[in-house]
Amino acid sequence: MLSLDHASRGARPLAWAFARSLEDLDEEVDTPLACDLGEAPSALNGLLFRNGTGRLSRGGVTYGHLFDGDGMLSRFTFERGRVRYRNRFLRTREWVEEQRAGKIVYRGFGTNIPGGFAQNALRLRFKNAANTSVIQHVGKLLALWEGGLPHWVDPASLDTLGRYDFDEALIERHPVLRHLAPELPFSAHPKFADGALYNFGTLLGAAPQLLLYRVDAAGVMGPVERVVLPALSFVHDFVLTERHRVFVLPPVAFDVPRALLGLVTPVRSLSSAAGKPTRVLVLPRDAPGPARWFEAPSGFVFHWVNGYDDGDAVVVEGFCAREMPLAASVSTLKEAPPLGLSASRLTRMTLTPGQTKASLSALEGWHGELPQVHPLYRGKPYRYAWSIGTHDGAGEGLFDHLLKFDRQSIMVLSHRFEGAQLPGEPVMVPRPGAKAEDDGWLLSLVYDGEAHRSRLYCLDAATLAVCARWSLPHHQPPGFHGFWQPLDTGG
Repeated sequence: MLSLDHASRGARPLAWAFARSLEDLDEEVDTPLACDLGEAPSALNGLLFRNGTGRLSRGGVTYGHLFDGDGMLSRFTFERGRVRYRNRFLRTREWVEEQRAGKIVYRGFGTNIPGGFAQNALRLRFKNAANTSVIQHVGKLLALWEGGLPHWVDPASLDTLGRYDFDEALIERHPVLRHLAPELPFSAHPKFADGALYNFGTLLGAAPQLLLYRVDAAGVMGPVERVVLPALSFVHDFVLTERHRVFVLPPVAFDVPRALLGLVTPVRSLSSAAGKPTRVLVLPRDAPGPARWFEAPSGFVFHWVNGYDDGDAVVVEGFCAREMPLAASVSTLKEAPPLGLSASRLTRMTLTPGQTKASLSALEGWHGELPQVHPLYRGKPYRYAWSIGTHDGAGEGLFDHLLKFDRQSIMVLSHRFEGAQLPGEPVMVPRPGAKAEDDGWLLSLVYDGEAHRSRLYCLDAATLAVCARWSLPHHQPPGFHGFWQPLDTGG
């Protein structure tokens, strides 16, 4: 195994930088940031919220998966050319208990409690890391995780106000199940349309279920819809169009008995049946209705770019790999981030009524992740998408580019960060009053391995030229998702 010490950066600078980025961050700050490159656009006024991991170890034990890192929220305030930065750990119940104990107390998605079978068997109350995404709906800022309740956060102080269950709509009703696992899963990738929030969760049981949620413009969650699934699959994201909800179930399954008995973590129980078909479920958007099932070639998508209705057909696009990426432990990633991961190509899936097979086409040359589109084009026909990525044949297989995909001309524009720099999700911020779909900016938090520091970049969304850069007083471990909220500056 390659040890990525300082001498390794010459041969594998990105792998060396990625390993270094996994160091824990304990510091919480509230400070102005100086612009050290370019100039902040005068029309860029608002709040950028981001969620991700702050720590990847506890009590000297490294977590078993990136998804188990302790959630840390960041807020960047842009106002008349000035930027202020604040970061805070999410004070979840689990974080508080483990902080007090100084050791791992809860099982995670990829982390068991030290002590083997006796410590983990039938422990179904997993740690809610609150580390995956952050949204705002009906004035409430919510930090989201994959398999449990959102956490309500004060947007000014970033103080954690507590778990949020939508007036107990996300509390399990069945008495036995409520005792074992009282909180219903609420995905970290909700969608918004016409003032309402749509989301889902997958539920283990004798008959696995897909739980469907709709929260109206007043913040009230309606009755939970339940759809029985043929098998419990790993579904991280979904697509919402103007008339449909689309769920893609890859040929990936959990070994439920071994995971429940604590013999393995949930992520270690996952297995990919490469070659078996992917199943696609299409449901009406706003009312219970007949389910339409399609089959697609074997593949795996973490994140969907967008989707829209094309007459009676539904088109969805995402970064599709041949199979689910390997779930390397954080310790392994610190030693040698894997090379040669399966390319995740921008792939279009068309679902046509009267057919049972989905048609697929993929864009060659690049692969990427963490996609974004203009917020007004979500769920509608669109032209542009942005993501992190790299080109085919890149030696290290790590993403060091920001990419702009033009779906009309089938062109890809790229900006590469030189040296040992790794960009994060590019949040697309439309220019106020803009007419063009790509008139705006991209905000991406970029880790610089040489400086061991994270920097916030602002790039022109049309050209990918750098407009401005701000350096944080510390590094941040790899983050996941965020959003932009405009400010009214009063003219």
